[in-house]
Amino acid sequence: MSDPEKTIGMVVSMGNSPDAARAALARFAPRRVVFVVSPKTHRDACTVAGETPSIESHNFLIIKDPYSLNGAYRTVRNQLPELLDTLGITRAQAIIDFTGGTKAMSGALLLASAEMGFQRFNYVNVKKSDDGTGTVKIGRASCRERV
Repeated sequence: MSDPEKTIGMVVSMGNSPDAARAALARFAPRRVVFVVSPKTHRDACTVAGETPSIESHNFLIIKDPYSLNGAYRTVRNQLPELLDTLGITRAQAIIDFTGGTKAMSGALLLASAEMGFQRFNYVNVKKSDDGTGTVKIGRASCRERV
C-alpha cells in the first residue's frame, strides 16, 4: 500500500455515479488528477474536482464514445501522456483508478496504462446497494491498490 500523503497524482475513470471516484480520491488525497470521462460524466467530474480539497490541479481526458474499446484505447494512449506532462505527474507517481466508467473505458485505461509502464492500480470494491445496483453507499466501498 502507498502512503496517501505521498500520492502526487491519479488518473481516475468516472462513471454515472461519482461516489467510487470520491472514495478513491479520499483514500489517496492526490494533488493532481486526470479524470477519464465521457461527455455525460464530464460535469460530475468537474463537481468532484471542486469538492476535493487535496486537488491542486486537474484535467480531463474525454472519451467521445464510451462504449468503443478501440476508440477509448486510442484516446487514452494518445492523450494521457501529454495530460500527465502538463500536470507534472510522472508514471512512477501516478495511481490509475479504473473503477468508474463503462467496461470499455475501464478496459482501455487498463490496457493503455499497463502498456505505457504504469505500475500502481486501484479499484474501489463496491458492495451492491439495497436496490441491486453497483451504486456506492457511504461506508460500503473499500480501495484496493495493487502494484
